[in-house]
Amino acid sequence: MSDPPPADLVTTRPRDDDETTLVDVLDRVIDRGVVISGDVILGVAGVDLIHLGVRLVLHGIDPPPRT
Repeated sequence: MSDPPPADLVTTRPRDDDETTLVDVLDRVIDRGVVISGDVILGVAGVDLIHLGVRLVLHGIDPPPRT
């Protein structure tokens, strides 16, 4: 029988292949980019007073190569 791995190499819970973490999602979103758009309309008694158009673009950039 083999010895168990050292305590610092043991994880508390094995990760399944179909499990996605928040870090994985953020990495993919920043790598590929995402555009979020929406409209906010504030009104009183059926009269539109303020219309806000919101556009958010999130995309990662590559650092310039070191020379």
